This record gives sequence, structure tokens and C-alpha cells, in this order.
Amino acid sequence: MAVRNHRNTQRTEKSQSQSYTATFSKRFGPTGGWLLSYSYKNEPELEQSHQLNAHKGYCEIEFDKDLRIGKASYFNSAGRRTFGIMCLRREVR
Repeated sequence: MAVRNHRNTQRTEKSQSQSYTATFSKRFGPTGGWLLSYSYKNEPELEQSHQLNAHKGYCEIEFDKDLRIGKASYFNSAGRRTFGIMCLRREVR
């Protein structure tokens, strides 16, 4: 199973981010789970342009089979050269 998206825009108080391509697919094997991968372009709002640089990036998030825990790896380029890992946990209320 794979779901593809060709353009999505997210806006915050400080910036606007557009994803160009996103893929969500089922992982097979002993651990199973899901993989979300996407590339994006982030542009700061004019008021934030002195603090934030416009940049492009790529992210992969590996989710467990119940979509409760995820581990994300990302990197940025073309304006901001950073990378990192994020651990995600879904909170049920």
C-alpha cells in the first residue's frame, strides 16, 4: 500500500512549508510498520526572515505497526544545512 501526495502547504506563525512529494507505505518483514517520506520547501514569513532562512529538506518517519511511535530522520539544504533525529509518540486522550 502506498499513498502519494503531490503538494501540501502547512502554515505557522513564523513560516510556510510546502511538501512536494509525500509517500506513505506499509513496511513488510518481522517488525512491520509504516514509512512516511517527504521532501519540502520552507519559507519564513517576512517578519521572521532575519532569524530563519528559506530552505529545502527531506524527512523519513518510521512508524510502528499501530502508528503510536515514530522515529524521524531529516536533513535540510539550500539555505539551512542541518540534520537530526526526532522521536514521536502519539498521545491518546
